[in-house]
Amino acid sequence: MQQQEPIVSVIVPTYNRANLLPRCIRSILAQTYKNFELLIVDDGSTDNTSDVVASFSDPRIRYLPQEKNRGAAYARNIGIQAARGVFISTQGSDDEWFPENLTKKIECFRNLPETVGVVYSRFYKIHKGGERVLWPPAYIKKREGNLFSEFLHGNFITDQAALVRKCVYDKVGLYDASLPGMQEWDMWFRISKIYEFKFISEPLLVTYYTEGSITAHSEWRLQGREIIFRKHIEDFRKYPKIFALHAFTIGNARALRGNMNEAHRYLQLAFWARPMNIKYCVAYILSLFSSKKLYKTFASHAKHLV
Repeated sequence: MQQQEPIVSVIVPTYNRANLLPRCIRSILAQTYKNFELLIVDDGSTDNTSDVVASFSDPRIRYLPQEKNRGAAYARNIGIQAARGVFISTQGSDDEWFPENLTKKIECFRNLPETVGVVYSRFYKIHKGGERVLWPPAYIKKREGNLFSEFLHGNFITDQAALVRKCVYDKVGLYDASLPGMQEWDMWFRISKIYEFKFISEPLLVTYYTEGSITAHSEWRLQGREIIFRKHIEDFRKYPKIFALHAFTIGNARALRGNMNEAHRYLQLAFWARPMNIKYCVAYILSLFSSKKLYKTFASHAKHLV
């Protein structure tokens, strides 16, 4: 089944997910498209992940154990650097592809110019309570082509839903492993400056909420948002409304956590960018008093302000 040079490299970063990993591996091996290699990057697991991988005898599997746990972004980068395929797709060790996932994305790429660097599809998100939601949401109006302006607002593509030309990473670089969260947003943001995206409207995978994942840690995501905001601040400054919204979102979250000094810095940026906005103005003034209690009272009513 294995060819000398696989067309697709599928990268699965995993850490202590031995109980969930078999579902992921089985969904990849069940793909109707067969010319791929599967790189399982074990990010320093202390459970029986190695035994789980060894239980699968498929020759397309390559196991890449790491001595230390350095995070999913670092593990993805290890996989990208070791990949032999022309295209790269990353899969979450707790998630599941539908059988036609790779086939439909490869077929799509065959008819696209080289200006398109990423093909991605709809997917289902299973939330903590079991609710199944179709993603991207309806409010994302532009879903393909030049998506730079869309990614200025935030991320709506998960790694698991995307197939990427390997040459794209050669051009824009690897994942920023210093980010505690939102690494995908940073990557798509960088890619969208150079390449176009193609959207497949059919859902081709399911992502699951898992305790311990980045999705489950709001603080990691907030820290990631802060770093990305500072990292690309000159891009955001060109769009004052978007710049102010991000600054306010970070400042508001920091204020609600009681970190009023950090909150003040971001709320001031939001106010300076849009001084006529009532919500930003009031939030900035309240941050001067360094009172979490006072700010929380404001925040409970702020959603009614424009």
